Amino acid sequence: MIFLRPLIRNYSNLLSTTAKVFKPITPDVSTISCTVVDINGTVRAVSKKFSRATFLQQNKLFPRDLRKIDSSNVDVAPSIAVRSNGILVNLLHIKTFIKRNEVLIFDTASPEAAGRLSLFMYDLESKLKTRVVHSGMLSTNNAYNHGLNQPFEFKVLECVLVNVMAILETELREHVSKVEGILNELDSQIDRGNLKDLLVYSKALQMFYQKSLLIKNTLDELLDNDEDLESIYLTENYEIKQMIVDDEDTKTSPHQHQQLANRDTGEIEMLLEAYYKQCDEIVQQAETMLNDIKSTEDIVNIILDANRNSLMVFELRVAIFTLGFTIATILPAFYGMNLKNYIEESNIAFVGIVSSSLVMGALMSVIYLRRLHKLRRMSMISSKQLDKFDENTKQGLLESIRLRKAATTVDKRRKLEKEVVWKWLMGNHK
Repeated sequence: MIFLRPLIRNYSNLLSTTAKVFKPITPDVSTISCTVVDINGTVRAVSKKFSRATFLQQNKLFPRDLRKIDSSNVDVAPSIAVRSNGILVNLLHIKTFIKRNEVLIFDTASPEAAGRLSLFMYDLESKLKTRVVHSGMLSTNNAYNHGLNQPFEFKVLECVLVNVMAILETELREHVSKVEGILNELDSQIDRGNLKDLLVYSKALQMFYQKSLLIKNTLDELLDNDEDLESIYLTENYEIKQMIVDDEDTKTSPHQHQQLANRDTGEIEMLLEAYYKQCDEIVQQAETMLNDIKSTEDIVNIILDANRNSLMVFELRVAIFTLGFTIATILPAFYGMNLKNYIEESNIAFVGIVSSSLVMGALMSVIYLRRLHKLRRMSMISSKQLDKFDENTKQGLLESIRLRKAATTVDKRRKLEKEVVWKWLMGNHK
């Protein structure tokens, strides 16, 4: 994590200064375009075009491998495929074929991916021109020292993984900063605009999570494949095969074959495990953020449901009071008609009608408000009703058991009587 901070911090600056290295290309169905970098970090060719058939034949690849290096398709599932003479890497924007003495970086049709490839080229050239020995000393000598320096294929593969993890770290920080800002605003106030932004950001974070998880699974599959781990040692495999060819007439060939078969893959395993753990941390952080979004959405839904229920209760209360007021106006409406009602001369008729109307309206409102209060209770039946139901159920069970025992006793008695009669008949017959 620490050695990625300078690369992440200077990502925008390096991208602006090296954006001219790679430019988007127009995809061609008949050719493959790539940039060739040798073992010393020197660019041998830029956007060199190869015929697809020729390229497959020269590099001993399969036709199905063309999909992994297709420049027109950026969103291909990540993969690290080990072949007999190279490593075919397809991670995010980087599509490359690593050989023992050179690396082929395939061009892209995406402007954004081209800018990121420029950053990768900048980092790759600097690492290939700097020799790091196992003792920790630096060497600027261009001569390759197999006993001290890290193999070329390991350097390129590590550079690819460093760049990919840096991109994932950068994207994760952007997603986290956006999502945390929205979640903090939702904690204080539920706003429609914030909910809409949270939906958009959660979809983007979900896509990032799936992308990171695929890269993690790719590294995991490679670590579980011992045959691929042994084949990754391109330089060592080539040297051992050359020794076997040179000494094929001697008796040392079986020993060389045994040396090739019993190779220690600890170095490449340590390299891959380091970046696997880092990718796993990124996946876990993204998953944690998705869980936070899910929890916030659940809480918001609960709050909105509670508000919706409160609004429905308020509307029901208004409807009940409206019903009571309507009932209260029925009686005055009858007496307000231009018909003779025989109480026009009474001194208490007005007070009696108004009082009766108010009592009827209030009584109707109280009755329905009580029913509404009962409906709002969480339990469907009261505790007394539940105890009564349990008691009735218990009595019913006891009664059924008693009847069953009685029926069993009657059956036994009848059976015994039949046996006695049968024995008596058999005795008389004898």
